[in-house]
Amino acid sequence: TSLVTERFNYTLGADYSTVSYAQTTPNLIDYNTYGGRFNLAYEITPRDEVYWLSNGSRYEPNASGIVSITSRNSDSTAYGSMLGYKQKVSDAIDWDIRAGWLTITGPDAVSTWQGNLRVNYTGERSRLGVDVGRLANPTGTAGGFLLSNQVRAVYSYDLSERTAVGFDGSWIKNEEAPFNPANTAKIVGVSGSHELNQFWSLRLVAQRRYSDYDNVRASATGNLVSLSLIYTHPDF
Repeated sequence: TSLVTERFNYTLGADYSTVSYAQTTPNLIDYNTYGGRFNLAYEITPRDEVYWLSNGSRYEPNASGIVSITSRNSDSTAYGSMLGYKQKVSDAIDWDIRAGWLTITGPDAVSTWQGNLRVNYTGERSRLGVDVGRLANPTGTAGGFLLSNQVRAVYSYDLSERTAVGFDGSWIKNEEAPFNPANTAKIVGVSGSHELNQFWSLRLVAQRRYSDYDNVRASATGNLVSLSLIYTHPDF
């Protein structure tokens, strides 16, 4: 983040991810994504801010066999811009709303809208956040990007200065696409984190996921357990 003037600031960001599946799941596509974003914000008052966010992501599949000769093995790009407004109502409550356009290129090209509403509460030792939004996510089933409507709630509580526990729940409605019927996912999870020192921390996450496919009368469940060692530099 850099200041342009006392009230104007901008933020640049970039990310990269790679996803691969076990050979026992041949119908799923390995893929890489590259993303970038630019945010320009103007501070109206110390508690109010308007901003413009431009974001984009590139999807590159890495498929083989029968899947490699279908449209599922095509590159795709999702990009768009949003106007937003955020306000700090009090020391404990803040909210943020943004909306704009989204374009997806590739075999299933579409132009539509994207948006997000977030409300946060911060107490002395606890935090609660509720997030409602519409966005595009990369997928290994349909290939490219899927449009999703999502609702998520996250709660965390500090057991001590260095240790915290959390609970979260999500409802995700994925729209229908070729090779991917419309489906609804529900995710519940618990987490724990412990700060080892000013640079390093440990985080443990356990999740349970339920998926129901609307038109094929099928469902699936899955579990996720992860342990992360996180490094954070105080100057970043």
